[in-house]
Amino acid sequence: MKFLYIFLFCLLLSGVIFVCVWAQAPQKAQIAFGSNRDGNDEIYIMDADGKNLVRLTNDPLYDTDPAWSPDGQEIAFQSDRDGSFEIYVMDADGKNQLRLTDNPAIDGAPDWSPDSKKIAFTSTRNRNWGIYVMDADGKNVLNLTNNLASDIDPVWSPDGQKIAFWSYRDGNPEIYVMDADGSNQCNITNNPAGDSSPAWFDPAYAQAISPAGKLAVTWGRIK
Repeated sequence: MKFLYIFLFCLLLSGVIFVCVWAQAPQKAQIAFGSNRDGNDEIYIMDADGKNLVRLTNDPLYDTDPAWSPDGQEIAFQSDRDGSFEIYVMDADGKNQLRLTDNPAIDGAPDWSPDSKKIAFTSTRNRNWGIYVMDADGKNVLNLTNNLASDIDPVWSPDGQKIAFWSYRDGNPEIYVMDADGSNQCNITNNPAGDSSPAWFDPAYAQAISPAGKLAVTWGRIK
């Protein structure tokens, strides 16, 4: 988890109190990724500048598609180490690797809800690709799309209220958005070309944080 330390320093000068707020910059940014550089597909992390590479998984089969939890404490990923492609989770340092799904179908493309309480994923357990959601511990799996066409690659909105995905239900790949409970599914691209791989941007979050490695200092005057 990224911790924010706030230090208050008060000066009493001529009857006026000045308050200095110093915010420590977040922990260094890291990137998780899949690679076969050691002979098979594994999950690695590195600093944002490519330094301090660490291998997190060490399994003879396929580990890929890592997804950080928003609090930075865990990483979800896809693996076929138990005979079928399932969703797993581990601590950010690679410890405590745990299988969340247990189904002979293919489960993959995990994406965390902003509060880290749920994981959306893609699965073929209903004989076609569909969007599912489950609790972060693997319980309460729910099919959100229930469509005969393929629905793929769910991504949560920054406020956790909606999920974007792409689908073939209109004959070609299109971007759809639905409420987090699967209701109100809507095609938002409507184009004869192929549209896929949606990604949300949160302007409020971008404005709220200071640039990486910088210190935020605020002066206030209290009479």
